[in-house]
Amino acid sequence: MTTVSNQIITKNGTRGTFSWDPESLAVASSFTNSDGEKYTQNLDNGNFFKSDGTWLGAEDQLSVKQAFGQSINLEIPELVNQRKKYQKLADGLNVFENTGGASAGDSGDGGTPETMMDGLANLAGARKQHRTYGRLRYPLELFDTDFMRITQFKYEPLASFKQVSSQRERRADRRHKTSIGSVTLPIPSQLTDTNNVSWNNSTMNDLEMAGIRAGGDIMNSGKPLEAVQKIIDDGLTSLENNTGNAKTLIQSLILGQLPGINKRPNEVLGRFAGQIINPNLELIFGGPTLRSFQYSFRLTPRNDKETQAVRSIIRFFKQGMSIKENPTNLFLSAPNVFQPRFYNKEGKQHTFINTIKKCACTSFTVNYVPDNTFMTLPNSSMTAYEIGMSFQEMDPIIDQDYAELDNNQDNIIGF
Repeated sequence: MTTVSNQIITKNGTRGTFSWDPESLAVASSFTNSDGEKYTQNLDNGNFFKSDGTWLGAEDQLSVKQAFGQSINLEIPELVNQRKKYQKLADGLNVFENTGGASAGDSGDGGTPETMMDGLANLAGARKQHRTYGRLRYPLELFDTDFMRITQFKYEPLASFKQVSSQRERRADRRHKTSIGSVTLPIPSQLTDTNNVSWNNSTMNDLEMAGIRAGGDIMNSGKPLEAVQKIIDDGLTSLENNTGNAKTLIQSLILGQLPGINKRPNEVLGRFAGQIINPNLELIFGGPTLRSFQYSFRLTPRNDKETQAVRSIIRFFKQGMSIKENPTNLFLSAPNVFQPRFYNKEGKQHTFINTIKKCACTSFTVNYVPDNTFMTLPNSSMTAYEIGMSFQEMDPIIDQDYAELDNNQDNIIGF
């Protein structure tokens, strides 16, 4: 018996493992939730029941059957007739062509489109088509080395995000939680990350600082008119008593503003005194920046099943990064978002490669003739593909992000 198991999350948020045997229709599939409760599928009506007869809820039933259909499309893509045998047991089966992926006009690689209505989309009358892709991979055999997995998430606008416990939870990296598929690939040959922070030159001479202090005094005085008058009187008194450098500075200010001259104080001082007002130049924090990442992969399918996998992977990125149009054309909805992650061969997150937050896919390219010669396999697939993708993180990196990874124990490189 060959058992295929998939970790899934139902529409109700129930987590669990779905298992089935692609070699035998007689072996009933099952769903075991995170509490260890096992529901076995009835082969006559397709519903899932516990041993005591308890029925799995309707929405959970739908999600599990969609996951079943998706898994069937991936595991037996070349056998249409065999897939048809599962029609009463699974949803979203592709029974029209030997693709394992989406045919023209079809909803895709298994799973049925899910209509999502929430937040501002309700006001706009938009219908968001939300499909699932499953767990795609290339190559198809199990990895015995480290690997990269790119997961796609449904974009969640802030207006529709109701699970807000803190301002930090509103951040895009934490907001998009509904996974709709992933692609597992070998680690690319080039891996770099660059952390940048913006710092800017800033100047503020003594006159400007005095002006700011005066403005603060006015605002804090409680009697702004009296405070303004006092500042003017103090300035006139200072002007009468000033000698030396202060007097030279004041003279340059006045001379520079005389009709027909219109020169900055530093121009007057530089020409006649050989000096300028000290600008008090300092480098000050200007703000965060958002990191970008670029990856490229060469995909060389070796059999029909891998050609279908490659096609589905290309579709995964192209469709996932596409905008969504609403029926009235009044609004356009944001594309889905992605999160690249690196894992060691045991399937644990890599501690010696950087962590990446959720990203927008800003570009995706496919070279269908990477060897400069057009060649195809018997099923018309290209003999090789080169794909390239660019991601940009949706949130800046902050100090607390590192602390939350390992409590500042330096057990992982971090972001």
